[in-house]
Amino acid sequence: MQAQLTTETPISFGVLTTYTDEQAQARSRKDVHNKGREASAACVETLAFLRNTRS
Repeated sequence: MQAQLTTETPISFGVLTTYTDEQAQARSRKDVHNKGREASAACVETLAFLRNTRS
């Protein structure tokens, strides 16, 4: 949070907590359940929101 406030740049952090390789693979597939994509999308949406509110 401090890095975001200091740099005024959205920062995303995500960790896959899995018990097996199969779970990790399921959560990183190229589909809507990809958790990395969710984290990235949240960051992009935050950036778009900040740009719109600063204008």
